[in-house]
Amino acid sequence: MQFALRSTVTPPDVHLSMDGELDIFTARQVSRAISQALWTGCRRVRLDASGVTFVDASALGVLVRARELMKSCAGTMEVVSFSPVFLRLCVLTGLVSLTQPVEALEPELTA
Repeated sequence: MQFALRSTVTPPDVHLSMDGELDIFTARQVSRAISQALWTGCRRVRLDASGVTFVDASALGVLVRARELMKSCAGTMEVVSFSPVFLRLCVLTGLVSLTQPVEALEPELTA
């Protein structure tokens, strides 16, 4: 399996770019990178999934748990760019909210 994860940490932001096959094993790398970013003071995670060529449902579960972790730490996580493969599985599993900005999901927080 080919997978590459690039991280740019500039507290309070971290930008993670993913390329290749995102499955339960490679998604753990993403989860670890998010946890490490939290320890450095990051509270905003931006995921670029435009290079993802394969994604499975278990990887989406890891991302959902990571998003909940960010919320519990008064942070946010959003997918800012995604491949058609990534978007398709989000739609099929009902997790299209991963691909929408926080402001679109929780308008009362921005008011």
